[in-house]
Amino acid sequence: MSYINTPQGKIFVGRKEPEAPQVDLSKKSVLVIDTPDGIAIEHAVRLARDFGKVWYVNYCVDSFPSFLKHATGIGMEGVEKVWKVQPYAEQADMICFFDVGFGAEIEYWRRQGKPVFGGGAGEYLEEDRGRARELQKTIGLPTQKTEPIKGVTALEKYIKENKDVWVKINIYRGDIKSFYAKDYDSVALKFDEIRAAFGPSKEDIDFLVEENIHDAVETGFDSFFNGTDFLRPIMWGIEADHAYLAKFDERLPGIMETYIDGMKPELQSLNYRGSLSTEQRAINDKISYMIDYTCRFAYPLSLIFTEAILNFSPVVWAVANGLPIKIKPAKKYAACAPVTSQQAEKAWLRLVMDKSRRNRIKFQGVFQAEDFYHCVKGSQNGATLIGLGNSIEDCISEIKDNGGFIDADGLEKDCIDVLEKISKDTEKLADIGIKF
Repeated sequence: MSYINTPQGKIFVGRKEPEAPQVDLSKKSVLVIDTPDGIAIEHAVRLARDFGKVWYVNYCVDSFPSFLKHATGIGMEGVEKVWKVQPYAEQADMICFFDVGFGAEIEYWRRQGKPVFGGGAGEYLEEDRGRARELQKTIGLPTQKTEPIKGVTALEKYIKENKDVWVKINIYRGDIKSFYAKDYDSVALKFDEIRAAFGPSKEDIDFLVEENIHDAVETGFDSFFNGTDFLRPIMWGIEADHAYLAKFDERLPGIMETYIDGMKPELQSLNYRGSLSTEQRAINDKISYMIDYTCRFAYPLSLIFTEAILNFSPVVWAVANGLPIKIKPAKKYAACAPVTSQQAEKAWLRLVMDKSRRNRIKFQGVFQAEDFYHCVKGSQNGATLIGLGNSIEDCISEIKDNGGFIDADGLEKDCIDVLEKISKDTEKLADIGIKF
């Protein structure tokens, strides 16, 4: 058994791709390091089913610490909430970063010989869109017209002269999200918002303006890369309004497989060991334009992983250690849909639910107290419903059923309409030669 080098990277030559050696995870420990809003808590809970010890910390360093910022993770199943990274990082057998922004720390701990799950230096694909577009050109992938612009005045002038474009920004997505500009008049007030957000630095901010891709269906894949190759089968699907419908395939539709082959050498050179999701606008099975890379678990759709991948914990361990492993899907199809509450933005939200459905009802920014789950106030996150099945209809039916087992103040459960719309979008994929 051996590997050979090809322009697309290393390819295994032999009867069967080698599996990672089996490890007794019940004797291993892991530290999950999260962002302040605590979106990765469910992944820590899932790891706790298999690992002997799971520590969880969400970064909340502040001159004036508050319980609000530290609450996520308290009382959650199998997880020990800790307040600082040390000494747990040194003690842990593995460290997991399920979001971006930790690239330098990931590289540091890897230099110390610690197995780490996370994109590391590869985070640039998400955080520096201009550089990511240059990579697409270099490896011969379809690339939309892209214009880098510095400062809000230059951006405003450009939009006055160019219609039907998307405006994107690096790093500061918490201030300004990507937005579509049909023409200047339709987004004129957006420039007041940008000026207010960046104040005296408004002329120093870098923007990226991209042409709008017409007559296309938006899709993408959600994968794991172990430093050498993508793990298979790979999940891919369609997302809309935070709802997601996906399937697992050994080989992706033509153009997606082309992207995987093209990106592999760059990911190998970066020793990328983490999750990678994409958003693409597919014209047909041969032409598709990358909209965005997600060098982390995509939220909330990555909550699907915790139930749709039977060997989730071994997969995370293998990826962190740079080892091969086969993903074992629970079912062919998977879906998720959010149920939200505006009340959660301004108050603690108590979630009343049937705990027998716990594995199909997932949370972000949550803790347990008084035998109830509570959403940490500050966002509309209520819960995310998971559905698995061997057909699209099975997934939607299970999510609809699970919605009846959770309630909270102002909880909105109209997510099924979005999933049914996505289901119809699979017909549009078929029309352009992509079978879902």
